[in-house]
Amino acid sequence: MRLFIAVPLAERVKERAASIIQGLRSSGADFKWVEPRNLHLTLSFLGETPRESIPDLEGAMKLAAQQPPFDMAFRELGAFDSLDHPRVLWLGVREGAEALKGLAERLDAILAQDGFLPEKGRGRSFAAHLTLGRMRSPRNLHRLRAALKGTALLEGLRSRVERIVLYESRLSSQGPAYTELREQPLTG
Repeated sequence: MRLFIAVPLAERVKERAASIIQGLRSSGADFKWVEPRNLHLTLSFLGETPRESIPDLEGAMKLAAQQPPFDMAFRELGAFDSLDHPRVLWLGVREGAEALKGLAERLDAILAQDGFLPEKGRGRSFAAHLTLGRMRSPRNLHRLRAALKGTALLEGLRSRVERIVLYESRLSSQGPAYTELREQPLTG
């Protein structure tokens, strides 16, 4: 099973992100855009994991989730590597970023103790972000840059973090489909 642990998002955040994606998609840039139903904030990507590991993952989630619920607010559009050379476009988290980072690091430390080796961003530390799309080729990149400049500010785009979810990702020719397998409320 291809698994990851993430924070689900409020519907209003998904709707606003979908609107931003639609505006950027109209640039004709060659990006693989995230489907609105699949929007989430990844804490830990586990990759291929045996089904019999799910109880251990539940235990790790329960330990990591021992903190009070909190709010997160998105601040702006950004990109890995940069907006001039965007491999991945994302919405960055302003408020709640430190709480998300602490949750992700605690989760990874517990998973590592249990023998799981979550895949991380190639040696980079956790950066709270919501992925919108990934570049396939530089086609129409100049039009995308213009569309990025016209994207409205994200004031008031907030979501409450009350639970974490273990998801299964199934890949198909229509794109990935995510299924919630287990959830753990934050309990602090």
